[in-house]
Amino acid sequence: MQECGDCYLAENFGFCTMGGYAKGLANAPCGDAKPDGTCGNEEGVVCRGEQIYLAAKKEKLWNQQ
Repeated sequence: MQECGDCYLAENFGFCTMGGYAKGLANAPCGDAKPDGTCGNEEGVVCRGEQIYLAAKKEKLWNQQ
């Protein structure tokens, strides 16, 4: 397995935030997400920050049941 630096998979609900973004930034979110949670730079792609938020929201709701 390739190490890419400090890993925050557990804190990010299994989503990697290291690289691969339209603006070339190392970590998401970059701040250009549209109100619907899609990327403002890459059409049709859901923002990684949005994916993490939705996973956290789902887990919170799941844990309250």
